[in-house]
This record gives sequence, structure tokens and C-alpha cells, in this order.
Amino acid sequence: MLYENIREESLKLKVAADWFPKFDCTDLIGRIDFAVKARGHAPLSENKKATSTDTE
Repeated sequence: MLYENIREESLKLKVAADWFPKFDCTDLIGRIDFAVKARGHAPLSENKKATSTDTE
């Protein structure tokens, strides 16, 4: 196993640095305590909700 015997917060920091270095992993969305987004974009909770016309 790549990450063994480390605390949850340390694990999240290591995963963010090792697997998502070009992305922003700092936002907490609701009860989700680890999220990945492109740098410079608004958090998911601030984006408009998708409508059927947005996905067509």
C-alpha cells in the first residue's frame, strides 16, 4: 500500500500533492472533505446548477 499508518488529514494532503498537483484540493463542499477542481474556478457550490439545455 502506498500510504500506510498515517492520519486522515496527512493522507489527504499527500494524495492531493502526489496525484493532483495541478489542481486545487482546498475546498470543502458540504460534508465532502476532499474535492478536486481546476485552479481558478469557482467552487461547485457557487456554480450554477446544470439544466437540460446545458448538457445538450
